[in-house]
Formats: sequence, C-alpha cells, structure tokens
Amino acid sequence: MKILLPLLFIALFLTSYSQPRKLAFKGIDLQKNGKIKEAIDNYNKFLAFYEGKDRPYDRDYIAVLANRASAYAEYHNGKYYYIDSCMADYTTLIAIDSQNPAWLYSRATLYTSTRQYEKGIVDFTAFFSLMPEQGKIQKQYVINNEQGDINTQDGGVDNFTMYVSSLNHRADCYSWLKRHKEAIADCDKALKLIPEDLYALSIRSVSLEGIGEYPLALNDIERSLSIDSNRKWLLMRQGDDYYAIKNYSSAIKSFSNAILLSPKDTLAYLSRAVSFSALKKYDEALVDITKAISMSNHYLDAKMYKCALHQAMGMYDSAIKDAEAFFAETPVRSTTIQAIINIDNNKFKAAQLNYKYLKDHHWEDSLSNRERSYIIAGVQFLPEKKYGDALKVLLKLSREQEDFILADTNKDIPMVETGYANVLAKAGWVYGQAGEEEMALTYYRKAQLINPLIQNVTVKIDSLVKRMQAERDTDSVGPAITLLKTTVDSLRKLNSVDKTKNTPFYVSGVCKDISGVKWIKINGNDIGGVNSEGFFGTYMSLTGIDITIKASDNKGNISSQVFKIQKSDRGVDYLPEQIREISEKKQTFHAIIIACSMYYDLPGLPDLHVSVVEAKKLENVLIEKYGFKKSNIREVFDSPYEDITFKLTTKVQSLTDQDDLLIFYAGHGTALQNKEGTNIGFWIPGKSTDTNRYISNIKLDKILSHSNARHVLIIADACMGAAMMGSHRELTPDEKMTNRFKSRQIMTSSNWGDSRGDGFFVDQIIKVLEDDSRGNIMAVDLMAEISLPVRNAMGTTPILSNFGWDGHDGGQFIFRKK
Repeated sequence: MKILLPLLFIALFLTSYSQPRKLAFKGIDLQKNGKIKEAIDNYNKFLAFYEGKDRPYDRDYIAVLANRASAYAEYHNGKYYYIDSCMADYTTLIAIDSQNPAWLYSRATLYTSTRQYEKGIVDFTAFFSLMPEQGKIQKQYVINNEQGDINTQDGGVDNFTMYVSSLNHRADCYSWLKRHKEAIADCDKALKLIPEDLYALSIRSVSLEGIGEYPLALNDIERSLSIDSNRKWLLMRQGDDYYAIKNYSSAIKSFSNAILLSPKDTLAYLSRAVSFSALKKYDEALVDITKAISMSNHYLDAKMYKCALHQAMGMYDSAIKDAEAFFAETPVRSTTIQAIINIDNNKFKAAQLNYKYLKDHHWEDSLSNRERSYIIAGVQFLPEKKYGDALKVLLKLSREQEDFILADTNKDIPMVETGYANVLAKAGWVYGQAGEEEMALTYYRKAQLINPLIQNVTVKIDSLVKRMQAERDTDSVGPAITLLKTTVDSLRKLNSVDKTKNTPFYVSGVCKDISGVKWIKINGNDIGGVNSEGFFGTYMSLTGIDITIKASDNKGNISSQVFKIQKSDRGVDYLPEQIREISEKKQTFHAIIIACSMYYDLPGLPDLHVSVVEAKKLENVLIEKYGFKKSNIREVFDSPYEDITFKLTTKVQSLTDQDDLLIFYAGHGTALQNKEGTNIGFWIPGKSTDTNRYISNIKLDKILSHSNARHVLIIADACMGAAMMGSHRELTPDEKMTNRFKSRQIMTSSNWGDSRGDGFFVDQIIKVLEDDSRGNIMAVDLMAEISLPVRNAMGTTPILSNFGWDGHDGGQFIFRKK
C-alpha cells in the first residue's frame, strides 16, 4: 500500500560529521536507491546510540525513527517488509508527538492493510480531529541541509492528497465492517473533492451493494469504467451486480468484456456460464464451463457447476460421470450427488446403493436437510410405491425450497431453482403414478416454467396431454363431486335452527371431469359452472335435511350425490365426513409489493424515482396498523418480468380460503390493441426491452385463476389503468356489506389517461389508511375517500372494478386494523 509520508531527508551538506549522522545519511541514500534492508540496518545502528542512555528524544532521533518507519513500510517486490516493526515505530512516534497527523495517517493505513479495521478507524478519526480541513499544514520532522542540523520545520507534505486518502481508507474500514452508511458518507466527501477518484467510487459501490442498492452501485462502476475501461476487476464487479438484479444479458456482456481483457481468467468464464444458465442457454453455459475447467483443472467450483449443469439439462449419465470423476477425493459429495441424480432419473435401486454407501460410512449426517428429504423420498417411499408418503415429503420440501429462494438473493439462484424444479418435476411424476393426472400436469408445468429440460418435463407434458385427451374422447362417467364445507349464515344461532324453515347455507365443493363440467345443480337450482380448478360455491336456502348435488360434464354424462345434515352436541350443523367446518379465524393478510423505479434509459420511459419509496411507505402502514406480517409480504423491486411473474405465481398458489391478498404495483403502464382491436393493459417491468416481457391483464388474470384466496385486491399506480380491468360493473350496497363472498378487484390511479408518477395516488391511500378511525375499511370505501382529491389534483379519475373474467362473487377486500 502506498504510504504517502515522504522520506524525511534532504541531501546532506554538513560542516561537521559525527559517526551516528554518517549512518543516518548513508541509510537515506540507500533507501533512496531502493536498498531497503541495507537502509534499515544503518538506521538501526544510528538508533542504537540512544539505547540505554537517559536523554530526551531529540530531533535527530525522531527524524531517523520516522525514516526507518517509512523504510519498513515501503512497498518492494509486491511485499511489505517488517509490518510489525513499522507499526511499532509509528506507535513510538505518536507517543512522542500525538499532534502529528501524518504519523496517525501512516499507522492507520497499516491497520487497514492488516485488517485491523476498528483500530484503523480510531486513528483516521484522530487524524481528522487534527486536520479538519484538507488544506491545513502540519508539523513535520526533516533533515535540513542548509542549517547543518536535523531539526523541525513546517510544510512539505501534500495534505490535500493525505486528507482525501484518509477519507477513502476509513470508508474502506467501514465497508469491511459492514458499516455501509458510514462508508458511503466518507466516499461522498472524497468524491466532492475529487469527482473522478476511482478508489472512492469503488468503495462506495461495494457499500451500495452491501445495502442492496445495486442500480446505484452500477452507476458508480460505470463512472469508474468511463475513467478507465481497462480494469478487469471493475467489469467483473459490474457483471456480478447485473446478475444480482437478474439482468443476465447485461451480466454476460460485462463478463465477456472481462474475458477480452484477460482471456485466461477462469472466474470470468465461470461467471458468464452461470449467467447463460440463468437465461436457460445451457449449451453456451456448458461451453464456458468446459473452457474454465480446461484452464484450471483444480477449480472445484467449475467442476461442480458442470455436474449441476448436466443435471439441469437432463443429461444424467454425463452428470454421474462428472460426479465420479470430479469428486473422487470427496466421496461424500460425489455419492450424495449421484444419489440425487439417480432419483431424478427414476433409478431408485442405484440411489438406494448410493444411500447405503453413505450410511455404511456414517456420512448421512453430512447431508443438508433438503438433500436428506429428497433422498429419503427416492430410496424409501418411491421404490415401495408409497406415493402418499413420498408426496408429503416432496411437497413440504418444495415449500421450503421456495421460501429459501425468496428469502436469500445472495446466492446462485439458477442452480437453486434447478433443485426446486427437480422437486416439482418429481412431485408431478409421483402424482402421475398415483393416477392424479391433473395434479401431475400442474406440477410438471410449474417445473417447466423454471427449467423446460428438467427430467424431460416437456416430453412428459406432451404425453400426458395426449393421454388425457384420449380419455376425454372415451369418457362415459359423470363428474366427480366432493363437498368441501357448508355453514349456516353467521347471524343465526345454529342450535336453534328449524330445518323446516328457509335457513341460509353456504355450500362449496369441487367438481371435476376430464371433459369439463357443463353445469351444477344443488337441490334443483342451477348454480352455473365451476372455475378453472373445479371449485363451486353458493348460498342457498335449506328447506329440508338433504342436499342433492347433480353435475353434468360436457359430453352429457351426469352424476348425483345426496348429503345428509347432522347436528353436533355443540349445536353446529355438519355434513358427513366430506365436509370441513369453516374456520372461525380471521382472514390472514398477504401482500406482494411490486415497484419499478429504474427503467435504464428505455425509450419514452423515464425513471420513476418515488415508486420504491412509496411502496415501502405503504408496506410500513400495512404492517404497523393493519395486521399484515412482514413474513407474509413479498417485495419485488426493480425486477424483470420473470422474477415478478414467478413470485406472483408461487405466492397466489400457496393461499387458501382463509387468506386475503393485496397486490400493489407502482411503475409504468400502457395499453396495446390485439388483432381484434381490444385494448390489452400491460405493466412494464424496468428491464423489459420488448412487449413480450410486459405483464398483461390476461397474464395476471391467468395467475390469479389458480388462487384459492378469498379476497384479492390489486392496487395499481400506473398509466392506462382501465386497460387492466375485466368486466366492469358498479358495486351494489349488498356487496359492500359482505365479507363472505370471494372477490377479485382492481383499483387504479387512472382510467385511460396518464398517471402523474409522483406518488400522489399512493399518498392518498396511505393518508386514508393512517387516519381512518372506523377499524375496518372496505375497498369500496377506500376508493370513495381518495376519488375526489385524486381527481382534483391529477385530472384523472381513479377506478375500482372487478378484475378478470371469473372469480369475483361480489365480496370486498377489507383492511382490518390491529
């Protein structure tokens, strides 16, 4: 590390020479000519004259001690000489004169280089107390050749450079200690003084990464590259940051530029391979991985990734060979990976042998919980065709892996997602073996979304669809009817119900048929069809003790079931075992908060600086005042299409009838016409360079159609909000009074006009939620409160409407205060 303290000497011209001085001046000449060890020997001989003598330190002693300290610290052939001795000399000098900032600076930089960051911060802070302004001159000890004496004089040191360097070094210490805000503050000061300081830009970008501000970190890295484009480490950092925000195409460009500067950089090839795999470009990833291994055969990370890549591509034989060859010296890892790959490939006997090997060597405890669960399902349950037990393990594991992916962004997400896709695909296979073809198709498609090559899911989906179509063509059986639950209107006491009177009941269930359900009748009343998941539900008047449900499929096959009502000792009416009592618990609130601020110079789409800020404000209000738990909220900030749709899909599919979901979006929106001239609404993620990566109302409706949540409210602060709506109709007073019916609604900041993009719409929502004293606020009441101020201030009319083509049964999302 460069020590800014100069050599404290001037060429000597003295009228008389003493032996100690000759040693000192000779040391100076040697140090000047790069002969560091010889210089130190002469300084040591000079200082030896002071040992054992009861005399105060004079200027001669101090000047030579300072010269020896600088010699100890001088950089030579890539190594520091005598760091400990250097530290001891500066400590002695500071004890002699604690008001010399140059010595504090020098010792502080040594602390930094030896990773004693806390001590470095103390010395740098003391330095600034002596030198509060960068132009102040400090006292310095030098050899003066005009007076013939070693004395003290002012000036000589570049204090401005030392001041800026101290800011940067202290920022570096803060950054290593993860005190990122303090590091950023010091870098800001340094950059005000030297706007193109590469060191300050580098440290600030690292600390910005540390607090998750990757777009801002990228700005600093791009500034640094504009100053010096030949810094490979900057290009690697740039690629890592693009990867962190899932801008994989840009990451590939950065790593490619790094490879151009350093064609034999193994890490650059590995990093580019990881980015290729994130885009499902497995062939390109395989080429880069192979190249990395050829350059460094001992690079274990590259070898592991190649094995995982073959596994992700469904090339199981190659993956097994990789595991055998690459991990010969680590048999635990090799055998574990082989067991997992064999289960992927349905080679359960081979997996059992792998697991036996692990157990025989008492290595099964080395497995992670995820590895152990997957292997147990594959070696204990699946060979015995215990599909129910296997599914319990796999479905629990899939939920854990989903939470793992969403909770931690500082990891190799594509490979973790590949493991998740493996579990989903295996669950699909198990459902298929158990005869649950629709569930098999559902899980295969989930796996296909993540990795279309995993376990040949694309081929399996095609085969399953063809088989199911053939079954539809020959179907002669009516729909299967399963009653889920029933409840008497909560306003009545069930133990006093007279079954001969018209008592309101809510009846719901699932009705499925391979050819589709045409109609359902309950006690002779046609209640329409079912949703995409086969769910039906309705209120009816009970006039007897039986409920008869009839259903017809699209081929005219009819089935019928009769259910008897029974009365429990608690006075609550039940149906037989098929019925689950409706929960009396309050709804659980969930939220997905989506905000896009950075649009990366996309044409016509300026950055929206308040989007993320307003989204976080709303989130805080929901948590502090309205019973939303932080663990039930997913933040999706400045993310691409794939990340947003994935998190939406996995969240909505995890919800039940006891859950309410709020989806918030702040960002750019637009409307485009399809071939029929119909306006389709779109949300525009920040990294979407073409319309194929916009999120349409059709896509959002499709995602929500798979949710069992009772209430879903979408709040969108975006242009062309009306285009995101489904069939629009006014809400009736009855709908405003009920929580028991399902709801699917959207609230937008504008109809067909532009949204201001300054957060006013969201601010009004937050204001109403914070100030309301009623306890509960329905969506329709919230709209009534904000409509006038939004219209007056923004010149556009906010709208509350039903969303999608089905799923809205007339209910209302209700914000409930704690």
